[in-house]
Amino acid sequence: MDVQTFPKSITAPSRVVEVEPASSRPDASPPALDADALRNVQIMHLLERVARHCNDAGIPVMALKGAALNLTVYERPTERPMSDLDLLVRVDDLERVHALFEKLGFLRSPSQFREDFFPRFYYEIQYTAGSVSPVSIDLHVRPFRLVRHSRFVPDAAFWERSGPIPIGRTTVRIPGAEEMLIHLAAHSAIHGNTHAKWAEDIRRWTSQARVDWDRFLALADRWRLTHAVRRGLDAAGSPIPDDVADRLRRMHVGWRDRLALWHAPRDREHLTASALVVLLTTPGIRFKLAYLAQIMLPDGRYLDEWSLRHGCPAWLAPIARCVRPLRHVARWWPRRAPIEIRESPIHGVGVFATRDIPAGAIVARYRGRPVDRNGTYVATHVGARGDDGRHEITGPLRFLNHSCRPNTDLNDFRLVARRDIAADREITIDYGEGTCDCATRMIEPDEP
Repeated sequence: MDVQTFPKSITAPSRVVEVEPASSRPDASPPALDADALRNVQIMHLLERVARHCNDAGIPVMALKGAALNLTVYERPTERPMSDLDLLVRVDDLERVHALFEKLGFLRSPSQFREDFFPRFYYEIQYTAGSVSPVSIDLHVRPFRLVRHSRFVPDAAFWERSGPIPIGRTTVRIPGAEEMLIHLAAHSAIHGNTHAKWAEDIRRWTSQARVDWDRFLALADRWRLTHAVRRGLDAAGSPIPDDVADRLRRMHVGWRDRLALWHAPRDREHLTASALVVLLTTPGIRFKLAYLAQIMLPDGRYLDEWSLRHGCPAWLAPIARCVRPLRHVARWWPRRAPIEIRESPIHGVGVFATRDIPAGAIVARYRGRPVDRNGTYVATHVGARGDDGRHEITGPLRFLNHSCRPNTDLNDFRLVARRDIAADREITIDYGEGTCDCATRMIEPDEP
């Protein structure tokens, strides 16, 4: 791999940041970093770590948005705050990335609706790295959120002109100049142009990157992103050449593109309306029917999690999630979910009892997808013939922590109380031989 200071296909000013030891600096007191800068440094160190492990495993990984911009067009770590780390990987590499991230100790959030909703219908899944000051990693297989765009933007689109850029002792890929600008503008528009930093990102990139404007317009048109790009650029003050802006304004925009973008900022709040917009704006009848089946008929794991999150009885969840007024009624339902997710003194977050649970009671049930590996979230079940089956735990029970004196056991697909569990006590299981270092003995008091 030919590593350059900045890839030729991107042709923006290069910048490699080296941190000198304090003793070698002319002034003995370096400037203090504020909270944004410290957060940025933490995220960039995580990016270097992830990129190094991915490169060692032969997995291409690309930085998007804030991380890519902080490596290129922003000089100081305080200039462009980041709240998370956005990474793009190829769909074909997804299983290897999952295995690598689990090996690194990152926690994966469950997929929406059904286990296979991502990556077929959704563009990203979230990981959490660290527990003291956790960082969210948005792992993308496609750059754009809207389902419509997945039908027009090829999965390999951002990889064709991407190139490696140094970060620490390794490299990470970033998009080409035209792809980057399309992504910045469309992302801002899809999220309602609500952040000033996104407009500044666009202005910085257009002023410092050498963009092939003919290719930029051709890609925006081919990917059906003309309207989104135009709205994002307008919010940033249209920092592109006048003739390019004029050509962009004169390009055809269909009603489907307008409808999809108009609804985009509110699509997560209105499930039924979002499904209707997808059906109206996305090509492919089979694809649309499969999408509709996923969101209207989710698996039990998703319904259990949804009912826990909204304080809704499980039997009412299938209807309440689609009919918003019923959610307010569900909140007054007297039955409360027996478990919830909270911060844990054992590790990161954990599962806690919301009410007293008697010994022998079924605390919760979980669904899981069959896997052929051991590792994080994987439970082993012994079948009637004595054969082992492995399933990846999904839903809130993914966050069960280990104890050398657990108060529950996993029995088939049920979590069963070994003894009485008092309300507000953390629910734990035994991860198995070789796991416990007895650290939990110092945290958990003796129980009868």
